[in-house]
Amino acid sequence: MEQVSSTTAGPPRFHFAKPENYISMYHQEGTNTLYVGGKAMVFILTFTDRGVRDLQIPVESDDTAKATCMAKAAPPKVNETVLTDAQGSGQIGSPSDISPPYPSQKAISLTTDGGSLYSALSSVGGHAGSIRRTFGPQKLLKTENVWLLNPQFAGAAIIPSSLKYKEEIYFFFSEFNKTARVDEEPYRARIGRICTVDEGGIKPLLTDSWTTFMKARVMCGAGSTQQQYNNIRQAVVLTAQDKRAGVMYGLFSNPW
Repeated sequence: MEQVSSTTAGPPRFHFAKPENYISMYHQEGTNTLYVGGKAMVFILTFTDRGVRDLQIPVESDDTAKATCMAKAAPPKVNETVLTDAQGSGQIGSPSDISPPYPSQKAISLTTDGGSLYSALSSVGGHAGSIRRTFGPQKLLKTENVWLLNPQFAGAAIIPSSLKYKEEIYFFFSEFNKTARVDEEPYRARIGRICTVDEGGIKPLLTDSWTTFMKARVMCGAGSTQQQYNNIRQAVVLTAQDKRAGVMYGLFSNPW
């Protein structure tokens, strides 16, 4: 089904016909097309001055995939997932490292010019979250479980550089704050960083883990008050022309 959603004033907007609990989005820089994965549907949204051209492609999982989801105690209403096959030579991790096995498990994936795939899987149930290099010519690496405390990932961005050893990837997420007081919300917004040239440690220290991973708190306050927005839900980085400077835009939630 294809249609154009137009607006009478302001920028063009698209409205979903029904609620979408779990969605994933992909936008290729320099284009006006946004790909959105929803429940049993892929939306291809093209934004123009006249409105939004909406192409909807039904995607129905087979009975085997549905049975696997139900066996993992997934809720009755689940998000259908499309997993594209990465082509080329190199190492590849297991499917569970690349695509989340649980419908409610949010995942962030991005690729670099060198052909490597990086995946950040949020924590769900008793499964720890992680940041991994899951495909490509370089060594496959991961975070240690103790480095992240029930992370919920909101976005990621590559900060390129003409000097390859300076190229970094930033990950934005919220994690459990184990030092929170009774009157505090148990979350902290974080930014994590890894260098793309990282090849892990040496035996027996961090052989298959990042050696360049660091994290820090993201401070986003409410005006002149001491209140902080601690639960980050979505994050996007816009880089300047020189690619080494940019602005992070975040969507936060709070209990107050």
